[in-house]
Formats: sequence, structure tokens, C-alpha cells
Amino acid sequence: MSKLISKYFIAFLVISFMPLKSYAQDFFSDGINIGVKAGASQLLLEVPNNFSHKIIEFDNKFGFAIDAELSKYLSNHWEVAIEFNYTILNGESQNASFSAEGNHTAHIEPITAPVEYNNKLTGANIFFRLYLASLDKQDGNVNIYPFINAGVGFLKYKSKFQYIDPDDGGVIFGKGYDGFTILSTAVFKIGGGIKTSFSSKFYMIASMDAKLVPYGFLDVVHNYDESGEKLDIIGTFVEFKVGIFYSLSLSKPGKGRNKRSSIQEYLPFGK
Repeated sequence: MSKLISKYFIAFLVISFMPLKSYAQDFFSDGINIGVKAGASQLLLEVPNNFSHKIIEFDNKFGFAIDAELSKYLSNHWEVAIEFNYTILNGESQNASFSAEGNHTAHIEPITAPVEYNNKLTGANIFFRLYLASLDKQDGNVNIYPFINAGVGFLKYKSKFQYIDPDDGGVIFGKGYDGFTILSTAVFKIGGGIKTSFSSKFYMIASMDAKLVPYGFLDVVHNYDESGEKLDIIGTFVEFKVGIFYSLSLSKPGKGRNKRSSIQEYLPFGK
């Protein structure tokens, strides 16, 4: 997993240090931005990969989501970013009824007592933001820039499916702890939000993202069809987050149009 994180980080650095067009240096684009966002998460639904119907087997609750982000402007409209995430998905069922009953080893015996799931997801992804208004247009002290974004990454699971009352039997099934196998999957991100700039250094981002996972384990219960065959599932959860960012300038002061020199002056291959 550390090797995969390293690959994402290297890809981010390569894209970040690509030569920028001159107009991209007319605003605060000559450094790297760092920030933290936090908010709420929730499992939305699961669907078979043929999108024939939706599957909601739990009363899905709101969880917690947080990420740390590094980003770099590529132009007045484009930004590349890498983020490291931690998300909690959880829900419960007072009247358990799952397609896995009788099909999965953890569901051979009927489940009659109330149950819940808790899925702690860690991972990273690289993505691009497209700002719908040019970032070099600042008309006042506070400026608002709407954006859309999309990217790809991975998730690592630490999951529990268990009885709500421990006296009913405790953990039924899980991944990533206490002898359960480790699970990692791909994740695809699409969403949008707004950036509110307070100065050339500090700004805030509010975002809403949908994350799609091509595997049916977001609620820690696999899904089966009427014939007992395991379904290929696409799961979707959403995140609502707000965060504060700071722009680190990496250039030398200068004069006129070159007031902010290119970051390449500091790179061995930039001379």
C-alpha cells in the first residue's frame, strides 16, 4: 500500500512541476497549496453493474470525513491535487433482511436481532479541478470561484458488520482487523464546490463529492441475486466537506511581469 501511495505522490509532483504558461504566473500560482477539509459522509446506495435496480439494505447514517490535500495550479482554470482521506460509513438495520442470507458463510444462520455496520476507509486519490471562473479575476476582498472536479484513487477497508447488542453475538463479519483479510479497492471521485479567496495566501473550499466504488462492500455485506450468485456491485457514497487552505510561494521576488519567477529556478532540471 505504501508503494501505491508513493506512485500517486510522484505523479502529483511530476504534473506540478511541468512548465506553466506565462499568464499562469500573473496570480498566486507559483507555489503549492496545502489544506485540510472535514465534514460528513454517508453511503448513498449500491447498484448491480447493469444498473437494473438500487440496493439499500440499511438505514444509512451520517459519518465523519476528513482529508489533507496538496495542490498546484496549472493555469487560471485548472488545478491538480492529491488528497489523503479518512472516511467513516455506518448504518443499522432493526429488521435484518439481506440477500446474503443463506449464501454467504457469515449468513448461513438467519440474523434476527438488530445489526449495524461500521466501515473505516483510508486512502488517497489524485484529481483535477476545473474552475468555471478565471482565478486571476479578483473584484474585491472576498472572491468566490465555483469548480467541478474528478479523479481516481484507492480505498483500504477496516470494516465491521455486527450485532448492535453485544449479547446477541458480537461481530459477524469484517475486513482488515482481528484475522479478517485485508481489502483494498479502486475509487472514482466526481463532484464540485466553491473556493472563497480571502487573500493571495488564505482561502476556503466547500465541496460535495460522490465517490464510486466497483465493489459491493461499502455496507460490509455482499449482495446476491435470487439464484444465489454473487452480484457485481457499484457502491456510491457522498462527502460534504469544508476546509481552510494556505498557498506556499516557492518563487523569488522580481520586477514587473516576472515578479513571481518560475518555480523551475529551484529545480535541477529547470536551468
